Amino acid sequence: MEEHLKVVNHERERDGLPHLKHAVVSLLGQFGLLAHPEASKRLLLAATHDVDALIEADWLVRSIFIEALKEYGLVYDELSCEAWIPPGSDFETIYSSPALEIRCLTPLAILTSKAVKAKERNAPLIRYALGQYGEPLARLIAEHGGDLDYFRVK
Repeated sequence: MEEHLKVVNHERERDGLPHLKHAVVSLLGQFGLLAHPEASKRLLLAATHDVDALIEADWLVRSIFIEALKEYGLVYDELSCEAWIPPGSDFETIYSSPALEIRCLTPLAILTSKAVKAKERNAPLIRYALGQYGEPLARLIAEHGGDLDYFRVK
């Protein structure tokens, strides 16, 4: 993607046009956990072809991102903007260049979102994650209205 952006900016410069604005791609959900360097090592994660991401970029950059995903057999979820992000959540930059920043919602925020908004589908992951992250994750789930009892092994 970075190389494609360089080519486009070179062509725009040649044509007397300004470079594309700096783009920010914020990864969410399961793909955010898979892309996050620490979470991908710490958690047992199922693969996904669905990419939830917020894209702050020109339409052309958005198109380049979606095409880049397709090259790897991935699909951009057009409903990503509807994903619930716990208030006060942070993002961590995993890639940065003059043209592009890719960041992930923090693992605790992603896991909290999964626990609060889709507990049935994510129960095995949340149970495992509670064992890995302990009190900080449990506190966030409770603060945002999640049902911690649901994830206790019976």
